[in-house]
Amino acid sequence: MVAPLPSTAANPWGVKDPASNPPPRVLAPSLNQGKTLTSSSTLGAGYEAAKAADGDLTSRWSAAGG
Repeated sequence: MVAPLPSTAANPWGVKDPASNPPPRVLAPSLNQGKTLTSSSTLGAGYEAAKAADGDLTSRWSAAGG
């Protein structure tokens, strides 16, 4: 059995050749993306239920407080 190489901040996978590092993960699209979404409340303009699955990582849905 071969012991793994220690990881470092520059090489977190503990491999000698940085070119052999694994590629970044690619997330599959959400199953509800593009579907009609509804909610019983909304925090305000810009936080509509459709924002929950619009595929934009910078938008979001939020319920009204209370």
